[in-house]
Amino acid sequence: MQVCDLYANRPLKAVVKKKFLQWKLSQKIPPGGKYKVDRVQVIHWVEEAVSAVNENQSSDRKIEYMFNKLGQDPRQPNSQLFQEHLSQLQDNEVYNSPLRNQTAEALE
Repeated sequence: MQVCDLYANRPLKAVVKKKFLQWKLSQKIPPGGKYKVDRVQVIHWVEEAVSAVNENQSSDRKIEYMFNKLGQDPRQPNSQLFQEHLSQLQDNEVYNSPLRNQTAEALE
């Protein structure tokens, strides 16, 4: 699992969507109802979204929490949060099927 996908994907998309909607409200409806956004403008929105997520990260430390939860923090002595996360996935059949069907070879 990708920690950044789980942590940053939703907040980044939310900020970009908010910026787009603000921009869209300031525009006149074009013929055909299709809006054309300049690429440079989209890049600015993404940069602002990344800055906002980084600012929030410095105060709430969610990336650190996600590494712990997904068992990917090498500083943790045990994997309790990761085991809890896996047990929650087992409640969802979409995730449970691959977990149930995994096989591992015994290493000597």
